[in-house]
Amino acid sequence: MTKLSPFLLQAYSITTKKSEYLCKSKINQRQTAEATGGGITIKLFIMGCISTFYDDPVSSSTKKVSKPEEINARHYFAPVGGCIGRFTAHKVTDEEYDALVREKANKYNSMQHALDKLGIDESMVKEVKPLYLEGFCFGDGIDENRGKDLVWRSSEYEVTWIFCGDNQIYFWSCRFKMFADTKKEVAEEYFYKDITNINSSSESSEGYYWKGNCLKGQHVRADRVTSTFCLSAMGDKRYCAMTTSDEVERAIQGIKSKLREKKNS
Repeated sequence: MTKLSPFLLQAYSITTKKSEYLCKSKINQRQTAEATGGGITIKLFIMGCISTFYDDPVSSSTKKVSKPEEINARHYFAPVGGCIGRFTAHKVTDEEYDALVREKANKYNSMQHALDKLGIDESMVKEVKPLYLEGFCFGDGIDENRGKDLVWRSSEYEVTWIFCGDNQIYFWSCRFKMFADTKKEVAEEYFYKDITNINSSSESSEGYYWKGNCLKGQHVRADRVTSTFCLSAMGDKRYCAMTTSDEVERAIQGIKSKLREKKNS
């Protein structure tokens, strides 16, 4: 038995934990396809396993049929062409993926939805202009890709609203996955006297994206800058993803000014 060729190893390296799980189940269900020449046997099942993660509309772990938009979201992170198997023939563009994210974010990001989850009325939070934040999340188990516009995108997104009341700051966030119909919402309130710090920061770290098709492509390492908002109160730190802009920075400064005013009164 020979070692796998370099391009098979490269293709195998792009699988996530989910695709590895699917691969193992597929091996038990299908016979291994073999190509024999000169007494050398090359296993060909790897490509079919990898493509299952991106193209198979049915999840082996949940037995739920994926929605078309979830399948398209997977395609944004998948190589195109050059592979043995059923790899996607259509590469979802940056603009198309952004539209998918926006469509899903719009289900949760209204100010009224956040107020309802917090159980408050808009008349209670007119101290300063509410702060709205949104951005991609990065970390272990999250797919990432650098677009042609050099913007880093991922398979998870977060939207956040922060309100200032008479005595409290109200915090609501919703983090959702693009590959599944799942989300995590957080609703908290903090008294001004308990808040120790509010800040935003940007951090540069290493990111990886796939360049080229899966036959001749490779993982490319590049700097990835991410921005984060943090609210600290009584030993608790609440982080959320954000995208920097002049408007966002002005809103953050407005909340900081209100915090200083309340602490000094």
